[in-house]
Amino acid sequence: MTYRLVKQVRDNEVLRQSFIELAIETFDLSFEQWFQDGYWSDNYIPYCFVADERVIANASVNIMDVNFADEKRRYIQIGTVMTAENYRHQGLSQQLINEILQDYQDASAVYLFANETVLDFYPKFGFTAMSEYQTSLSIEPVAGDFQKLPMDQAKNRQLLKQLYQVSNPFSKLSVTDNYGLLMFYCGNFMEDCVYYSAKRNLAVVAIQSSTNLECLDIFGETELTLTEVLSEVASETTEMVHLGFTPPKTVGMSLKKINSDEQLFVYSAKENIFINNQLMFPLLSHA
Repeated sequence: MTYRLVKQVRDNEVLRQSFIELAIETFDLSFEQWFQDGYWSDNYIPYCFVADERVIANASVNIMDVNFADEKRRYIQIGTVMTAENYRHQGLSQQLINEILQDYQDASAVYLFANETVLDFYPKFGFTAMSEYQTSLSIEPVAGDFQKLPMDQAKNRQLLKQLYQVSNPFSKLSVTDNYGLLMFYCGNFMEDCVYYSAKRNLAVVAIQSSTNLECLDIFGETELTLTEVLSEVASETTEMVHLGFTPPKTVGMSLKKINSDEQLFVYSAKENIFINNQLMFPLLSHA
């Protein structure tokens, strides 16, 4: 059976709601608030098969402008791959992914993250499983003025956007020009994880625990070292920091291969910077 292919459902209320409902059914993940807040930009493009004005299968394009080793590139991340239960085993996901690969032949790289249930699926398209490495370092807390930045206030969201546009000065591989994706995290379930220093004019997205700090990203411009910034963000009990990005220099830090529920796959017909580098895609760039 042939279904209608639709590329982008954001501005079609019926199809958008159907897409959102399928995402909730499949991943228990809602895009509704993200859309209502105005963060669903042209960088996020669902490729959908539609039957009777209902989204029955999807694979989304996420346009990622990245900076690696001071060079800008355009990457494509494929995500939100899903098929309604009654339409599975018809090759719909395969058709959608092939359509995306055809449309984005000019991209520098194409990649995706897959869970353990589909690890045998993506190599059929020429995707190769790659290892990622997380950087960690011990820290000695120093008093600073970092305070939580409430994301329910428009002025704070604007401040975060301005600092985000400066990018992360400590990341070897950073994603730029995708504030909407950042706000998928910071505007929802991580809205309580944004810290700001007026003295440093830096924003940090971090998760504090008793002795560990997970620093997901840093935005702004500074003459401080990474260790100096982390020392001020850390709480009094912090002993170890785990980074959600890869710094340019890891001397004195530890690198550990990531073992998680998400496996990185990189399209072998394009650039693959992970072959000769121990990197990780910034955690807040996962779509």
